[in-house]
Amino acid sequence: TSLFHDFNSGDWNKMILIIGGVFQGKRQFAEQLKAESLNEETKTCWCDGAREEWEDFCRAEYCFHLPDMVARRMKNQADFSGKSFAEQLLAGANEKVIVGEEIGSGIVPMDAFQRKWREETGRIYCMLAAKASQVWRVVGGIGQRIK
Repeated sequence: TSLFHDFNSGDWNKMILIIGGVFQGKRQFAEQLKAESLNEETKTCWCDGAREEWEDFCRAEYCFHLPDMVARRMKNQADFSGKSFAEQLLAGANEKVIVGEEIGSGIVPMDAFQRKWREETGRIYCMLAAKASQVWRVVGGIGQRIK
């Protein structure tokens, strides 16, 4: 059995999106889902969007800090496209868990790049959520499935 198997539909799926605030237990929740689906504890190798190379992030099955990777790509790519970002990210691994922080709440930044980054990240989340087999929101370590 795989974490990507949707027990309600019987279909094999490719991507799970987990979102929530900073330090809300998103990665631990993903590891719990994995352990429950496999009926065993296994070590999960996470790829960090704040530090890892883009190619490694695309190939990884478990990715976190998605907004950091978006910011890095926007700064280093003059012709950045959120659509292209999402397509490349999903093409990189057969099965993928993507964990990302919610960044759109609060005061709108004065800095133009920060505003653009929040907008692009939100659009990327929308594209990923549309393609995901499962979407979870985690608060205080408790996941609520929203898709």
